[in-house]
Amino acid sequence: MRRQLIVFTVAALSLSGCSRLHQSGFPRPVRAPVLVLSDFDVTMSAISGMLETRGIPILVTDTQFGTIQSDWVYWEAGEVDLSYVADCGGDPDVALDRMRARFRFDIRRRAKGSTVQIATQWQAEKHPGFQRGSAGYVDCRSTGEWERAVEEALTQRHTIR
Repeated sequence: MRRQLIVFTVAALSLSGCSRLHQSGFPRPVRAPVLVLSDFDVTMSAISGMLETRGIPILVTDTQFGTIQSDWVYWEAGEVDLSYVADCGGDPDVALDRMRARFRFDIRRRAKGSTVQIATQWQAEKHPGFQRGSAGYVDCRSTGEWERAVEEALTQRHTIR
């Protein structure tokens, strides 16, 4: 009985250490949380406003858990150069078409301000080529540049305008 309790406790502790961002299907964040001097409500509102201003559709806003998540945003091939924010590996055998991304913000209350951690999922659509089964989206690695730009806006102006 005591052994089962120890096994259960170890399992529970290991699961509690997992990031909620990663559990949601997002890759692990590439940057550490950043301290924002605005309180929780102002930070939540500022991030929502920033996304809306840029035409990024918001899928989830959960003030109880401090989560804001966007829906997928799509860019056609050649529309914008996203190579500085996403590394898709550059495999010459995989022809990439459209890009898409979704963003998740994990906001936490702090005694003085809030912390914000950003997770980004970048994907590139690949052409089906001769094998129809090869069509779909491939994951790309975030370079951290998009996250850094958002963090900079949050910390330099304290709120996003």
